[in-house]
This record gives sequence, structure tokens and C-alpha cells, in this order.
Amino acid sequence: METRASYVAVGSFVLLLIAAFLVFVVWLGRVSFQESADRYLIYFTGPVTGLQEGSAVRVRGIPVGQVVDMRFDPDDISRIRVTIEVQEDTPIRADSVATLDIQGITGVPFVQISGGSEGAPALTVVGDEEYPIIPSRPSTIQAVVESAPLILERAVRLLAAAEGFLSQENQESISRTLANVADMTTTLAGESERVRSLIGSVDGLVMELRVDAARISD
Repeated sequence: METRASYVAVGSFVLLLIAAFLVFVVWLGRVSFQESADRYLIYFTGPVTGLQEGSAVRVRGIPVGQVVDMRFDPDDISRIRVTIEVQEDTPIRADSVATLDIQGITGVPFVQISGGSEGAPALTVVGDEEYPIIPSRPSTIQAVVESAPLILERAVRLLAAAEGFLSQENQESISRTLANVADMTTTLAGESERVRSLIGSVDGLVMELRVDAARISD
């Protein structure tokens, strides 16, 4: 009987824990649902490589929300329409600007929103848009992606030029030049005494000419 009573007690405790967990989950879901958030649209004209739903949104470096939708602009397929959701009362104003940035060394892209001065008016919905639009500008990611082909082309040209400079013919020519310089240096070193003697003779001749010139003038 005691063993059976122990099983009943353990089972009741487990059921109680499960019920408490379910209540907590329901409560958490209600709190999340009741939390109000603001949504904005951002139109990017360049590539948004790596950005996806769930990517972070930061305002001057502070996490405030996430990306909730990404799709091509139906009115202009050259643009990417990104919908973000941020905490209520996030300081996004008419002078705010959105860019793509990379998080640290991980290289994970996120939406960075800068600007938002105190005196600027709040963003409002314009035209038929569903949410207010935050203007965007080219980012570091876009600049790198767009310049990558040019950088690669220049690197290939540089390698080709280096390969041509280091050809067998040029290497032999450089070797001959270095050898000639070494021979000339050795020769000058061996003739240094003669050179000094010659310079001394020239100095003596100059002195004699000066003395003769002084005598003539007297």
C-alpha cells in the first residue's frame, strides 16, 4: 500500500508541474500578444545578401526589433521591400535612415537605423503604403558587393603584370645587372688608393696655380 501511495504522490506532483508549465506558456503567449509594436517599411535598392526574416533591427546600436517580411517591390522589382517590427516608442523620426550593417566578426547582417533627432517629426503613412517608410542609403555591404568584381579584375591584372615582370628573361636581366653592380663596387674598392692619390695630386696642382697667380698679380 505504501508503495502504491508513493506512486500516486509522484504522479500527482508530475501532473501538477505539467499543469503549471502549461499555465505559464499560456500567460507568456498572452503577454507577447498584448505587447504593442510598431511596423515600418524600408526599400533597399541594392543587394540584401544574408538578411532574412528574424534578422535584428538596431537603432544606433541598440536592439529594438526584427525583420518580419522580405519581398520584391511589386511596383519596382529593382527594390527589396523589407518590413520591420520594433518596440513601441522606439525613437524613429522623419530624419531616420536605414542601412545594412554587419555584426562584428560573425558577419551576420542586420538593419541599422541612425538619426532620429528630438525635434524631428514622427514618421507617418504616405499614400497607399501600409506602414511608414524609413528612407535607406547604400551600406557597407552594398559597397563591398558592388565593388567586388572591379577589385577582382584589378587583382587579376596585377598578378598578370607581376607574372610578366618575373619572367625568365627579366630574371636573367636583373641577375646580370646585379652582377655588374657587384663587379663595379669591387673594382672601385680596389682602386680606392689610386683615387685618393689622384685627388691629392689635383689638390697640390690647384695650390701651385694659386701661388703662381698671386705672384703674377704682385
